Amino acid sequence: MKILVISDQYWPESWRITEICEALVTRGFEVTVVAGLPNNSSGQVFPEYRHQAKSKETRNGVVIMRTNERGRKKGALNLYRKYQSFSRSATKLVRGLPGDFDLVLVNQQTPIMQCLPGIEYARQNSKPLLYYCQDLWPASLEAGGIHNAGLTKPIYAHYLKLSRTIYQQADRILVTSPGFISYLEETCQVNANHLALRYQYAEDSYFNLTPTAEADGKPLTFLFAGNIGKAQSVETLIEAAARIEKTTPVQFLILGDGSRRNFVEKKAQVLKCHNVTFLGKVPSEKTAEYFSQANVLVLTLSNASFTSSVLPAKLTSYAASGKPILVSANGSVADVVSEIGCGFASPAENVDALVQNIQKITRLSWQERAALGAKGREFAQDHFKKEAFMDSVVSVITQMVRK
Repeated sequence: MKILVISDQYWPESWRITEICEALVTRGFEVTVVAGLPNNSSGQVFPEYRHQAKSKETRNGVVIMRTNERGRKKGALNLYRKYQSFSRSATKLVRGLPGDFDLVLVNQQTPIMQCLPGIEYARQNSKPLLYYCQDLWPASLEAGGIHNAGLTKPIYAHYLKLSRTIYQQADRILVTSPGFISYLEETCQVNANHLALRYQYAEDSYFNLTPTAEADGKPLTFLFAGNIGKAQSVETLIEAAARIEKTTPVQFLILGDGSRRNFVEKKAQVLKCHNVTFLGKVPSEKTAEYFSQANVLVLTLSNASFTSSVLPAKLTSYAASGKPILVSANGSVADVVSEIGCGFASPAENVDALVQNIQKITRLSWQERAALGAKGREFAQDHFKKEAFMDSVVSVITQMVRK
């Protein structure tokens, strides 16, 4: 069975879609990916790929075809141009592909327009169209300051209409969070029968961590890992750290990079947070090592309405690691953590409530914290394993092709 994958993001950048495509190959599928040019952290195209547009390469059995698109660079205008260039160039590319693919899989992240090449091929060749939805549109526009009110309302209305049209073209949409289902049904008017929940999986390296007893008298270590952007509201954690520095002997580690890293670091300096250390970005294969050294894992999100529907991939890694989880977020994340019983949740951007939960979890015995972590790992074993995820994806693909 031949699958055509549309994904602006792909190796050598670190994205789950790369692992998914390679796993499909090991299960007997022929996979071709139409991908964008990889960008480094500054938004520039990797030097070795600058002249490889329209080139073809093979990695671990996956055929990769690169489109001729702009680098991401910095600034809203450059980002918009980059998004448009992938949609246009990928659409042109798929028009010239043979019509013998059995199914089109779109890795739907930001922007929603990267689905358009997949729609083009599916329409042109009467093939089933599957989205793997990891980002909601137009809800995600709120992170960029575009709201359904005020001066930006016409822009929001345009993308709402476009998003409805694009989502409704899919024969099936796999979503990563329970909140996505209600949003797509109610806001984007997607048929409920076309939606299915598939939690993102955790890497085996997190399941392989061995929880150990805490050292007596040693301050607890709280670790935040992942992107440091506006949606993550890491400044909420910094403010909480500043408030308890003199009363609660704990250490906070910030692992990762992002558009707001400098802002957050400066905030920590202004607040004189000597209990906060920024570790920067590390290779993904090293992240589990930092998890093993932490006592508590922290996940923060902003108070923007769209984040209440999001279930970040790192929650699955947090749970799989067997460590207690502290959440400052609304909606799906808080609901799942409360359902599992693997930690404590407080409302997004509520510093007072986060401080209370930090103090609460420090007052527990290490055995009680270990029990919280064990609940998370048990849930992850049932819901966040990669093999189970791939089994379900293969089942969906097979059903769609056979219809």
